[in-house]
Amino acid sequence: MEIKPNHPAPTGPSVYNFMTYDGLMDVELKHYRAVCTVTKQPNQFHHAYLANMIKKRFDNNFDTFVQTYVSRAGQKALQSKAETA
Repeated sequence: MEIKPNHPAPTGPSVYNFMTYDGLMDVELKHYRAVCTVTKQPNQFHHAYLANMIKKRFDNNFDTFVQTYVSRAGQKALQSKAETA
């Protein structure tokens, strides 16, 4: 997320601090849409649910989450591909 110089840094209950490949990063999750890496469909979650998912399933690494997130629909698509192959 790019912060413009004339605007204050985002703060509040929907801003979370995650690790990235380059260090720590503050991320505003309130209106964030996660994009499934399989179906390419965006999904919106409550910011607290999404923050908890990133912390637990993606080792608190936002870059890993962005590059590897698979939605439930994507998991079903992968399972059906594996069954037909």
